[in-house]
Amino acid sequence: MADDYLAQGIAAVKAGKKQEARRLLDAAIRTAPNDVRTWGWFYNVCENDNERLRCVKEILRIEPNNEKAKQKYDKLIGLGYQTSEAVPKRALTPDATNKKQGLSLEWIVFGGIIGLAILGIAVVGIIFLFGKVNSQSASIPNIPPTQYSPQLTVYPSATLLRLPSDTPKTSTTPLPTKTSFPTNTPRPTNTKIPVRGTLNNPYPFNELIHLVRTVDNRSIDFSVQITKIIRGRDALVLIQQANMFNDAPPPGSEPIMVQIYIKNDSLNQNLSLNEFDFQVVTGGKIIAPMDYFVCCLENIGYPNLDFSLLPGAEATGWITSKVDIDDSRPMMVIGVNILTSQGGLYFSLTP
Repeated sequence: MADDYLAQGIAAVKAGKKQEARRLLDAAIRTAPNDVRTWGWFYNVCENDNERLRCVKEILRIEPNNEKAKQKYDKLIGLGYQTSEAVPKRALTPDATNKKQGLSLEWIVFGGIIGLAILGIAVVGIIFLFGKVNSQSASIPNIPPTQYSPQLTVYPSATLLRLPSDTPKTSTTPLPTKTSFPTNTPRPTNTKIPVRGTLNNPYPFNELIHLVRTVDNRSIDFSVQITKIIRGRDALVLIQQANMFNDAPPPGSEPIMVQIYIKNDSLNQNLSLNEFDFQVVTGGKIIAPMDYFVCCLENIGYPNLDFSLLPGAEATGWITSKVDIDDSRPMMVIGVNILTSQGGLYFSLTP
């Protein structure tokens, strides 16, 4: 069965039918999740780097020494680099060494001659200047200082006159004070409305939210609504009923199944969405779809969220993930960058 899906998926890839190839290769992965070929071919029809990274991780999980997958992984997470080798220095030949030594000795002799010449010129200049200063000092006449006795002129003392005191002025009648008007009552300030759809303020459970998706510079209007949650033991019973090989989540976590309603509100654009576009958030961590893989839920009436909607069309699908057992407020996010945990719109998974 897996080989049939894989062969049909490869044919669809070669024919340029990307959406059909995604559907067939996704079925091949669900049937044989440990087949490297299915992950490799699905890599060719991924719509973003998050999906490509998941494919590469799964290939490395199955074949840790796959060099091509390692190169793809390094490129996707931005760690690909090349180290430059040190260039060895060229050794000098004996002739070149002797030549460099000979040149150094000639420059030393030449520099010594120049230095002696400069020293001689400096000595002659000093002697000349010293003799000129002595001759100038001898020609200055010895003039005795003039004696000077300052004479103080005594002026008659001034008589202080008392000025008549100011006549007191009559006091002015105070003006009546102005009647104060009542002050205006301040208006209440506008209360800031918190932004919705964030990690701290997710969209409420079961509320229809209108969103816009941009693909290749095309805007697509659509609506999203979380309609139902199945969690814990009830979810595990359904998961193992769908396929006996489906495992329970690791200790400390439990499965969760989320039903999502989608409607394409666009007038002329198709909308394609699948479970890889949604991630569950628990304990401050974003759970990628392949961190807990569940197969074949559509066999028991719980179809996976994977469809392409025409304008005005609507559909309902399920995504399956895991949450921490003690997490009472898990969330779901759409449009987040898994590598950086930046961006995205958050929805509450608490009914």
